[in-house]
Amino acid sequence: MDAKPEAKFEPQKDFNTLVCEKEDKSNFNVPENKPNIIFNKYVVMLILIFSISHLFGIIGLVNIFRGNVYPATVLLAIFLADLGVFGTTIGAHRLWAHKSFKARTPLRILLAFLFSLAGQASIYRWVLWHRLHHKFVDTDAKIDMSDLKNDPIVAWNRKYYMKYCFLPLIIIFPVFISVYFIGETVFNAFCVAGCLKFIYSSHRTFLINSVAHMWGSRPYDKNMTARNNRFAS
Repeated sequence: MDAKPEAKFEPQKDFNTLVCEKEDKSNFNVPENKPNIIFNKYVVMLILIFSISHLFGIIGLVNIFRGNVYPATVLLAIFLADLGVFGTTIGAHRLWAHKSFKARTPLRILLAFLFSLAGQASIYRWVLWHRLHHKFVDTDAKIDMSDLKNDPIVAWNRKYYMKYCFLPLIIIFPVFISVYFIGETVFNAFCVAGCLKFIYSSHRTFLINSVAHMWGSRPYDKNMTARNNRFAS
């Protein structure tokens, strides 16, 4: 009886290697031997922004419970936060990240404005993070973003985000409305309509990301942290 050929076992390949074999390498590059979280100047800036906004946001929340803030200021903060979440969900998420629908220029400009109210980075950076989240979850792979680089609205938002979008829309705009139309104090307007509104809308987005990685089903890949969750969807 002929001897059976010895079985050859290939070493197990990690997720990054499998991705490179199945996808077009010209569209992205998977870094080797790099940590998932890179501590850089941008991360330091985010830490400072969230630390300051949480500090003054909590002060604003305390003043609300003490009755030192006009109810109209609270309603303004909730309204602007909802607009920002709407711009994030419909604009950055559905339109630019997933291309779920097409929109004419006026609507694209409006969605870019509403998204900027949320203060969650530029459209380009948000979509980059989200596409990485979906296609290369738990890795540092870089993905093709040429479609957004050719979008003039996204390009403008990316170039002038910190100068014309972040502070003007997150802080100055709501504080101005609170002070001159509601009669709120500058400090309360800054804490509630500015900082508390910002962290409220941000945590609504973060909650969805957390829920979708903690509870739900994983029908496609049990090794990934991403899950299908009806509540988060």
